[in-house]
Amino acid sequence: MLGGLQVSFGLNPLTGTGFYWFVLAIVAACSLLSWYVLVSQTGKAIQAIGRNPGRAAAMGYRVPHYRVALTIYASLIASLGGWLYALQTSFVFIDLLGVGQLHQRPRLRPDRRRRHDPRSAARRRQSCAH
Repeated sequence: MLGGLQVSFGLNPLTGTGFYWFVLAIVAACSLLSWYVLVSQTGKAIQAIGRNPGRAAAMGYRVPHYRVALTIYASLIASLGGWLYALQTSFVFIDLLGVGQLHQRPRLRPDRRRRHDPRSAARRRQSCAH
């Protein structure tokens, strides 16, 4: 598959102000939807779960269901942001995905490596005993 700029929804991401109006419309729609959810009865339940999940469960709210729904909603907002970013840049960098950092462990510099010192272990045991 060859890369390049392609028009998406009739908008070229690198020319004109149409793309910025499109982003503004998406952000406004997400903000209005979030506001609507927060002022509804569902939003009151979400706020109660955030303050005290045990009490919300005692009131009859299904806390795990609300948490799953909130996670899905947050991932939808995040995916929209990533989609808009990819539309703007016309490229997705591998560093943004975090794939390269999956199996790398942070390494200590050679002068900062921990060495086994029996005296320091004995000192730590004595200080904990007091």
